[in-house]
Amino acid sequence: MNYIASLDKRSRVILAVLIFAAFGGAVWLLTGPSEPTYHGEKLSRWLAGYSQPVQPGGPPDGAMSADRAVRALGTNAIPTLLDCLNVNESPLARRLIEFGLEFSLTPNGIRDRIDQFAQARSTRREWALRGLRALGPEAKRAVPSLAELSEGYPTQVDRSVFETLAAIGPAASAAVPRMLARLHDDNARTRMAVLGVLVEIGATPETVVPKALECLHDQDKGVRGEALICLGKLGPAAKTAVPSLLEFLSFATNASLRVWAFETLGQIQAEPEIVLPGLLVALRDPDPVVVQSVARSLGGFGPAASAAAPRLVEILQTGKDVIGKGDVILALGRIRAEPKTVVPLFVRLLGDPLYSMHRRIIAESLGDFGADGIAAVPALIELLEDRDHAVQMTAKAALQKVAPGETQSRLAE
Repeated sequence: MNYIASLDKRSRVILAVLIFAAFGGAVWLLTGPSEPTYHGEKLSRWLAGYSQPVQPGGPPDGAMSADRAVRALGTNAIPTLLDCLNVNESPLARRLIEFGLEFSLTPNGIRDRIDQFAQARSTRREWALRGLRALGPEAKRAVPSLAELSEGYPTQVDRSVFETLAAIGPAASAAVPRMLARLHDDNARTRMAVLGVLVEIGATPETVVPKALECLHDQDKGVRGEALICLGKLGPAAKTAVPSLLEFLSFATNASLRVWAFETLGQIQAEPEIVLPGLLVALRDPDPVVVQSVARSLGGFGPAASAAAPRLVEILQTGKDVIGKGDVILALGRIRAEPKTVVPLFVRLLGDPLYSMHRRIIAESLGDFGADGIAAVPALIELLEDRDHAVQMTAKAALQKVAPGETQSRLAE
């Protein structure tokens, strides 16, 4: 600010003229090239629907209409959307405009116009990003421009750009190198956003796994958590991460991070011989939330986790945390071990008022046992008359797995 104050009048006028010229050039970019039309209206008129407020209780008509227009125009909409992104605006023009907004270099009238332009530019940029998201993979042509836009703008623009790249999906794989570079950004939210889209935009497991494992040592807890989620998205393709995840669990003390780590192991579903012993120990964790996540992880391993069945049964029969036991029920169904113990237990729980909230998942888990769940047929038939339609449908599906003939005769009545 002292530097600005030190400028003589002539220098201030010259700088103001430059800013106004940049402003005028940017305005031309926003209003310049011809636009495609949909139902007789220019695309920009449809894009304005993204700014229409949503009526309480009503559908977002403006946004839906904008999406329809963009999708109908397809790739023909991309040039206009890119112009709205200001990707052709020179860095010098952008800096001059921002400079003029920060310091009082211009007459009030011109400054007001620059303020208005800055707001309009931000609004139109958001329209463009939403329009590109509506196009999905068809917006592949815009990927280089989106990757460029993600650099040099505020974090909120970053996040919106990352969401748009994710919507484009694997067709946005050209942006992967630039996204990987952003993992070294000073802003933790940016690092989290990058981890959140790498898999969606088609980064290969060979690329993602090492970077995500590096991020497990990030100083920011949110980044570490996003790295775990990122690995989980890869599923079995991230099997090389298993030893590092087990090592991470050996020193992680934060309950949320431990939960994410256990669930990631369950999503990867690899190396059961080295993973399951640790999960069995974790089933005795004093934190019920951790136990829930371990149960979900064990369920992901299916019958390979049969050694966990006795402890899971014990958890169901003890303790007062009924709400959290839904994950334990699902795990027992997916593991499908000890049907002579588990199936009668499930039937008993169906008659327990405390477990009424779990009727649907108990029915689903009984179905997982297939023919080994035959003892549950009377209870499942009774659920066909349940007051909850979702429970009825789940019981019907379970009966078709457990006793197909019984289902047909029951439906024929």
